[in-house]
Amino acid sequence: MNPLRIPVTSIGEEGLTLDARVPVREVQPPDTRPVPMDEVRVAGFFQEMGGEFLFRGRLRGVYAQPCDRCLAEARVPLDAEVAWVYAERPDGVMAEISDEDDGLPEGEDGGAPAPPVGVILLAPKIWEELVLAAPLKMVCGESCRGLCPRCGANLNEGDCACSRTAEKETAETPESPLAALARLFPELANKKSEE
Repeated sequence: MNPLRIPVTSIGEEGLTLDARVPVREVQPPDTRPVPMDEVRVAGFFQEMGGEFLFRGRLRGVYAQPCDRCLAEARVPLDAEVAWVYAERPDGVMAEISDEDDGLPEGEDGGAPAPPVGVILLAPKIWEELVLAAPLKMVCGESCRGLCPRCGANLNEGDCACSRTAEKETAETPESPLAALARLFPELANKKSEE
């Protein structure tokens, strides 16, 4: 059985246990930016509740990409608890209840295949969870010092020669760039002090 396409007839009165590893590329819609994850584990249980179907479970995986500060590998685990309720639409297609527009292709416009009748499609909900849980900034650790803006050395591995040069330059030129700018435009500095 395809873990992304669950026929409602396979759920039955006893329910249905699902535990599958799914490549993320199989749940990613076309023309969307990928998330930095190769595989997601979907584990949970389907049960029927008066014509509706509840899936309770967990999504687990690891977001992995270069650190935004130092370019070393950064890994952020995903462990999300999910609960999705599906019901049959008037056309027989199973859709998640909370969705006003489930985003499934209709088939008449553009020639996309019609959604299957009596089959729960998990891919849209899995993709939604992966996108919403994706970290905005990936860092290898909270204490990551990043790269030197001058020479590009990884500061997590120790100080570079630029830090000593910068200290020497600061001692020789005590005026900050903003002070130099204020000196060039004294009329702006005076207006600010009057306000």
